[in-house]
Amino acid sequence: MLTGQEVERLSGGDVAVYNLAGHVEVVRGSGSDVVVRIDRLYAAARGVSRDPREQVGRRRLIAEGMAQLRDRDPQRLASITARVNDYDASLTRFGLRERDVDRRIPFAAAARFVAREGLLALVLAPLALTGLAVFAAPYWLTGWINRRAPDLKSRAAWQVVGGALTYGAWIGALGGVVAGQREVLGEGRGNDGVG
Repeated sequence: MLTGQEVERLSGGDVAVYNLAGHVEVVRGSGSDVVVRIDRLYAAARGVSRDPREQVGRRRLIAEGMAQLRDRDPQRLASITARVNDYDASLTRFGLRERDVDRRIPFAAAARFVAREGLLALVLAPLALTGLAVFAAPYWLTGWINRRAPDLKSRAAWQVVGGALTYGAWIGALGGVVAGQREVLGEGRGNDGVG
């Protein structure tokens, strides 16, 4: 006999069993695992009670609704079931649990995230701004070349070719400036100053 409140598959994918205080009720559905999964998703999204009696009632409604949907629109039921299975597969693929994607994030977890990412932003923001300033000219020039394309169909090609040439020349010029500065400062020569 089942204890507490459990859901079991009896045969195939059509039986959901609810047990509360020793009472077993069989409700035709579309697979007990899907009924439980939909109930858990609903409960997580709506923040409803986890009381076993309320769970049984919700799951009974879900199973009955799925049975009606199977009779009226089996393709829609298959689509819903596939979406639930895809969601579970995504969680598994990324190593996540249901609580990891809960919209109600604890304040402590949010504060840790803001502190960690804020420190990274303090370090990386000046680097990002420097990159933005250094590459503003070739970015603007690539856009200018793109606007000069003879027709709309050729714009993408003009942008790719123009961008490759513009950025290549820009990076080459920056490399030349850096190499020239090293030469002026004497870093490009040996210790005795003779090249």
